Amino acid sequence: MAENGFHSDFGIIDESFEVFITENPDELYVTFQLIYDCESTEDISLTEAQLTIRGECKYSPSQEKFSEMRRRESKLSYKLPDGEEKIMKNIVVIVGGLTIGHETIHHNIRKKLEY
Repeated sequence: MAENGFHSDFGIIDESFEVFITENPDELYVTFQLIYDCESTEDISLTEAQLTIRGECKYSPSQEKFSEMRRRESKLSYKLPDGEEKIMKNIVVIVGGLTIGHETIHHNIRKKLEY
């Protein structure tokens, strides 16, 4: 974000997450989205800047510990003085070990938890 001339000292302004049960009873799969308010460090005429981070991770309730945090997308959006919205995106695709044919899946997502 700094390389694009923006910073955020304002904390998270919005968050959302979905939790799924896996085959492992001590492990939940979590998808999340965090939105931060930002401001330009170079041009005060750039307004309504926000950084959105989307990702996934695993969570162990018994250990109260997150693991395997992965950012899947980051998006910086802001408005120019004429009102035009600009968006810069970085989408991350993790293929780990691309497998064609048989694949052993260790933990399947079974059911989304409703809360």
